[in-house]
Amino acid sequence: MIRTLLSSCALVGAAFLATSGLADVRPDVTIAVTKNPSRLDPMAENTNVNSRIMKNVLETLIYTDQQNDGALEPGLAESWKRVDDSTLEFQLRQGVLCQNGEVFDAEDVAFSFGPERFQGEEAPGFAVARQYLGGLKTVKVIDSHKVQISFTAPDPLLELRFANWMSEIVCKDA
Repeated sequence: MIRTLLSSCALVGAAFLATSGLADVRPDVTIAVTKNPSRLDPMAENTNVNSRIMKNVLETLIYTDQQNDGALEPGLAESWKRVDDSTLEFQLRQGVLCQNGEVFDAEDVAFSFGPERFQGEEAPGFAVARQYLGGLKTVKVIDSHKVQISFTAPDPLLELRFANWMSEIVCKDA
């Protein structure tokens, strides 16, 4: 039994040494893109270049599962419910860290869709994101991990709006 264990350890060690040397001989891979985004701000730029990057850098409250018929799945929100035809309530995922290491919470969601980022006339999203989220009326923080977002009129696409472009969340302090 000890001989088998030692043989297994030797085999695993040899495999590790053999594969660790491969890193030195692998070629570099260059990926070409038409251009890099001018800024990493989901609400300030509506381009294909920006959208390709945003899904790799920032997250949305809800995900659209591209592998299985576009089903909606939890993202930064672990759950959500309709309060009425124009309001969604999101229960946010706990234990998520922002890019700067601070804890993600409802204040970050309120900031992302508030006057500084979206609703104010000088906000980067005022002109660009309006086509996606133009009916957004209020963002109300219920507690540190619960937020209600209301629109000006009933909208059957509310959940989809928070699973797609222009609804990526940025952390307030990051």
